Amino acid sequence: MRKKHDIHYVLSGESVETEGILPQSWIHNKSDHINIKAIHKQFGTMEAPSFPYHSYWTKLFFGRFNTLKFVPILNYISYNKEEAKKIIIRDLSWRDYGGKHYESVFTRFYQSYILPVKFKIDKRKSHYSALIGANQISREDAINALKQPIDSAERIALKTRVYHQKLNFTEAEFDEIKKRPPANTLGFSSAIHILNRYKKILWPLISLIRNKKLN
Repeated sequence: MRKKHDIHYVLSGESVETEGILPQSWIHNKSDHINIKAIHKQFGTMEAPSFPYHSYWTKLFFGRFNTLKFVPILNYISYNKEEAKKIIIRDLSWRDYGGKHYESVFTRFYQSYILPVKFKIDKRKSHYSALIGANQISREDAINALKQPIDSAERIALKTRVYHQKLNFTEAEFDEIKKRPPANTLGFSSAIHILNRYKKILWPLISLIRNKKLN
């Protein structure tokens, strides 16, 4: 699609001001297809999907050789989350789903149940921390918000039953998986491991090719 329409820029909705704080241990590059395949190889129970990966390497290529630029347009303006919400509610009839990324049914279940129960991670802490740093909420308001349930017990119970069916788990199997010790992402093969192992060769080579391209 990018080549067909000769697209060189992508407008990104990321905002470093309102979502730029996240512990390194809570996140891993979603483009790390080597890591995804390694995890699936150990835990997957069916053949891996054949969809194309936007791999770490293609992302690195785009970034290093400027073939495609992602422009975080919100970083160039004064962006206030609550004011933006008021505008899209008024002009687009948008409705608040009750949490960051809760518009996605799966992400809501993942962030409100799987992460806090299995991994002891409450992503609201990072979301509120960014807003505190941007002077858009107070620390006291954030602490009070964290005292509220991450989601309603009824909704979590409903989503749990739905995902038993969607993921083809019995309740007992799902509970057994929840109780297993969490596995660290970097305990599996990863593009990061390869880059770190060969960085003395790869980075100078990439820089050399890029400089030739620019000249």
